[in-house]
Amino acid sequence: MSEKLIRTTCNSHCGGACPMVLHVEDGVITRIESEGEIKSCLRG
Repeated sequence: MSEKLIRTTCNSHCGGACPMVLHVEDGVITRIESEGEIKSCLRG
């Protein structure tokens, strides 16, 4: 079981397009974190 990191942006249609990193194991998202200095809002 190796963890995969997928970089994406939030799709909550607030216009921010916050950068995020998804941690995926066996096709299941195990963790979501903000990437960089921009913190994701609670809508995402």
